[in-house]
Amino acid sequence: MKDDAPVRRHVNISARSSAQLELRLHWFTRALAVRGGYILATLRRSSEVGRHVATVAYEMPLPKFARPGRGAVAAQQAGGAREVAGNWPQRQEQGTSSSLV
Repeated sequence: MKDDAPVRRHVNISARSSAQLELRLHWFTRALAVRGGYILATLRRSSEVGRHVATVAYEMPLPKFARPGRGAVAAQQAGGAREVAGNWPQRQEQGTSSSLV
């Protein structure tokens, strides 16, 4: 799979009436569009008495995160452990003022 390939998923959306189902599908479509996703297919059906269900297949792009180079990661891990160990505030003894010891 390529790094920029979208992720395919599906979701079931249910409602008590067909009008409510259409409204929920509308808002789901808008929410997907905001995140760069889109609907591939929709299957509407009625289940149980008074229940309307739509199964929606959609794609959404993977989030983009900046990746440091391999050498930078190894150096950061080696140096980061030393930095973290040295940056912790010293513990305050009980009964002393709020300044560092």
